[in-house]
Amino acid sequence: MRSRALVVALLLLLPLLLPLLLLRWVQPAPAPVWLRRHPGVVPLYVENGVYLCTLRFEGAEADCVVDTGSAHLLLAGRSCRSCDDPTSLRVNKAPTETLAYGSQSSRVAWRVGALRVGRRRIAGVRAALTRDMEGETQYNILGLARGALQRALAPRRFAVAMLGDRGLLALGERDVRALRRRHYAGRVARVPLLRSARPMYGVAGALRAGARSAAVFRGTVLVDTGSNFLSCPPRVLDALRPSLAAHEPIALELRTAAGEALTLTFGADVYRHASGALLFEDDEPDVVVLGSFFMRRLALEFDDEHLGVARLGAAD
Repeated sequence: MRSRALVVALLLLLPLLLPLLLLRWVQPAPAPVWLRRHPGVVPLYVENGVYLCTLRFEGAEADCVVDTGSAHLLLAGRSCRSCDDPTSLRVNKAPTETLAYGSQSSRVAWRVGALRVGRRRIAGVRAALTRDMEGETQYNILGLARGALQRALAPRRFAVAMLGDRGLLALGERDVRALRRRHYAGRVARVPLLRSARPMYGVAGALRAGARSAAVFRGTVLVDTGSNFLSCPPRVLDALRPSLAAHEPIALELRTAAGEALTLTFGADVYRHASGALLFEDDEPDVVVLGSFFMRRLALEFDDEHLGVARLGAAD
């Protein structure tokens, strides 16, 4: 009799217990222990060749491109119909300024609030809110070019580790060192940043193609994680076309602060895509923009004076 009563009681309680059991079952897996110990390390994922992170501004969640080519936090309001990923933020003020970056532009209104990236919370962050985006892409942007937002998030140094189809963003000296110990396969080569490129991160570099002895480009190379391709002046792209057609490698040559040569080689497996080569024309005569497709398996460290470059080991 007791066992029958127990079965009846369980059957009566099952409708109440089932939602709790299902809720527990669909909960996301907890973050790895290593991530929990480092609040400034943020997981990244890839979409259309660029790396994004999930953050919160004034409690509203937003997926943002981690962009070293922009200096602002740009968020789409809830009424933005042209945006790929609108947030729940209301944009009550009329736009007062136009922000343009890459192939995207927006009329924005400014708001100051609290930003949470990973487990770090920063008060008093100035965000640009928009009700409309124009251009080929309509992403929210976490701008990490040198400026007030970058100084608030990572006053001394930050790093972006690109592990193929996912990545990690480390904000601050302590968490950059932790990322270095865990994922780097070798030492960090430090390349001096050009003051003339500020607020962007630009270095002096040269491009060579195939077996050519002469460089097809010498000038400023901007490191832009918000772009996914290599953009070149028209004359440089014309000089590269024979090598691209023959699927020959492209080499980017840099010089470290210690005077050592640093060469990054990109094979056809890097720059070839189903739609063609990932190289595009840019009107700037002496500037090449290096996008994220050309940084796979690299860790890049950014501070006020140097760009750090390191190879990544096996992802775990």
